[in-house]
Amino acid sequence: MPLAEGEVGEFVNKGGVSYTAVTSCLTVTCKIAGVPDTYVGGHLSLQVPSDKLDSSKVLPEMKKLINGRTIERLHLAGVLDGWSDKYLTKPLFTGTGADAQLNYDDLPNATHADSLASIVLLDHLINWDGESALPKMTFETKKDQFTISF
Repeated sequence: MPLAEGEVGEFVNKGGVSYTAVTSCLTVTCKIAGVPDTYVGGHLSLQVPSDKLDSSKVLPEMKKLINGRTIERLHLAGVLDGWSDKYLTKPLFTGTGADAQLNYDDLPNATHADSLASIVLLDHLINWDGESALPKMTFETKKDQFTISF
């Protein structure tokens, strides 16, 4: 079952995580180390989908599912140049549809993809203790996609 905007989930399958249409969204997929074909995914939206998680709540819910396990690979996909790391703590909009209210007087600048990936990984998904917790990383960038492997 594909993850829709504002949803998180854990999947055990060779195909990873599938998502509904990713237009202005950001998807975060974590491959869990040491457990074959196990992934945790989240689908962040600039607008708050009805009865779903806003962008400030998706990563904390993913962290609960990850539950301290090691992340082997982090993959971001979507409209990366439309996202600011600020939306991970305060969503762009509050409310849905015609009732949606913009939370910012000035729109934050987009965060560069590698910085956004680091912020997602370190500040939101790993129990960061100030020590260098990351092994050697490799980066892969494609149009609107960014992957960190360990």
